[in-house]
Amino acid sequence: MVTYTAAIIAGLAANGVGPVAGNSTFNTAAVRGVAAGLTFVNHGAAQWGNLLPVNKAFMKALINYFSENATMKYGNARGSLIDNYGQYCAYCGTPVQDTALAIEHCLPKAEFPSEMLNYTNFFLSCPSCNSYKGSNPTYVTSYQFAAANIANPPTYQNVLTGGMVRQVWPNSGMISWRGLPPYLYDVTNNLILVPAVAENLTNRQVSVVQNTVQANIAGYAQPITVAALVTISFSNPTEQLRENNFLNIVQLNAYQPNVYSDRRVTNRTIAWLNVLLSLSNLQAFQVGSQGWLLMLQQIFITAKNAGFFEIWSWLFYLISPPNVQNSIYTYFRTASTNPNQQFYYFPGTNINDLPTQ
Repeated sequence: MVTYTAAIIAGLAANGVGPVAGNSTFNTAAVRGVAAGLTFVNHGAAQWGNLLPVNKAFMKALINYFSENATMKYGNARGSLIDNYGQYCAYCGTPVQDTALAIEHCLPKAEFPSEMLNYTNFFLSCPSCNSYKGSNPTYVTSYQFAAANIANPPTYQNVLTGGMVRQVWPNSGMISWRGLPPYLYDVTNNLILVPAVAENLTNRQVSVVQNTVQANIAGYAQPITVAALVTISFSNPTEQLRENNFLNIVQLNAYQPNVYSDRRVTNRTIAWLNVLLSLSNLQAFQVGSQGWLLMLQQIFITAKNAGFFEIWSWLFYLISPPNVQNSIYTYFRTASTNPNQQFYYFPGTNINDLPTQ
C-alpha cells in the first residue's frame, strides 16, 4: 500500500496537483481529473504504454489502491447497491445471495480509472457476467463509437458517453425490457419454439443433468432439451447495434451443456418452466377469488426469490397481458415495483419502464 501511495503522490505532483492545504489529503475531483487527462493521452495503449514512466506508475497504483484499500475501495458501495437494486445480477437476473455478488464497473476501471469511484458507474454482477464482460467496453471501442456517432474527433467526455451508449444497460428503461425479449429454444431439433408452444401451461421440466434441461413440451411425444435465450427486438439499426453489443459483452446466451461454471441459461430455462407451472397451478382457483389472489401472491414471492425478473414479467405479459381482466402481468407490474410491498418488490425496478399495453 505504501508503494501505491508513493507512486500516486509522485504522479499527482508531476501533473501539478498537491495535497489540500493544511493536511495530507488530495481533492478527489483533482485526482479524477488527472486520471481522465492521462487516459485521453494514452489513447487505449496497453499497460498505459503511451505515458511517461511517472504517469504510467501513477495510473497502475491508483487502480490498485482503490481496489485494495479497506477504507477507500469502491467495494464499500456493495451494501448500498444491494439496498437499491437487490441481490441480483444486473445483467442476467441471477439471484446471488453471498459475497460472489460483485461490484462491476460499466466503464471498466482498467480502461477508465477516472470513473472507478463513480457510483453511477456501478452495477452488481454474478461471476459469469463479470468474467465475460471483463474490460469492456474498451477505450478504443468507446472512442470509435464516439467518433462515428457523437463528434469527430471526440473529447474525453464524448469517449465516456460513447462507452455508455454503444450498448444498452439494465437501467436503459423500456429499451432494455422491450429490446431484449426471451424466447424458448428447442436444442434437440435446433429450432425456435413458436409462442403457442413455448408458452403452453402444460410444459413441464423433466430433469436437469449438468447444464441440460429436459422438458415435456406441448406437441412433442418425448422430452426434449430446451434453453431460454435472449434476442433483440427493435428494427432500428442503431438500437439493434446497442442490443447486440450488450449481448456480446456479457454473453447472455453462452450455453455449454457440460460446463457447470456458467449456469445462467440453465437457471433462466428453469425459471421459464417454473412460470408455466405456477400459472398452471393458479388455474385451480376461480379467477379473482380470495384463493386465486393468495396463490398469486405466493407466485410473486417465488418470483422474487428465484430472480430472472425478465422471464417472469415477460411471460406474465405474453400469457396474461394488460388488456385482459385480472391481468396477472398488471398485478405483477404494480407489486414488483412498489417498495412498500417487500415480499414482491424487485429493488430499483421502475414501473414506468414496464409497458401498460
